[in-house]
Amino acid sequence: MLPHEYINKAKQPAAFQVAGNELVMVSKTLFFFSNYTTPMEKLHRLTDLDNVVKVLLDEVAMFENPEHGHPTLLDQALVLITTVANNLYVDDCLPTEDRAAIKILLSSLLTLCTKIEMQLMALG
Repeated sequence: MLPHEYINKAKQPAAFQVAGNELVMVSKTLFFFSNYTTPMEKLHRLTDLDNVVKVLLDEVAMFENPEHGHPTLLDQALVLITTVANNLYVDDCLPTEDRAAIKILLSSLLTLCTKIEMQLMALG
């Protein structure tokens, strides 16, 4: 049984929707792929994306209830942000320690991916 707070969130998943919208917006921009964008600007944007991932990781618990879940939306969000993070990881303009931080972000994404896959299997 889900904790009461997650059932309430599932009825109004506004935070998840905001995170999903943010990811869709990022996926449609060339910001991360532009040579005219400074590494510092990219890292600042990555911090925003990291916050989005944290929202998704927090919100994923509510999708344990198939009545309220939208696992395909979570899956789409994961693909979008992984694409961005992978492109940042290979950006040789970024210092090594910053690429290490991106690797940590990718690890969070892998955790999220695993949770999504488990939910999809549970939904049959």
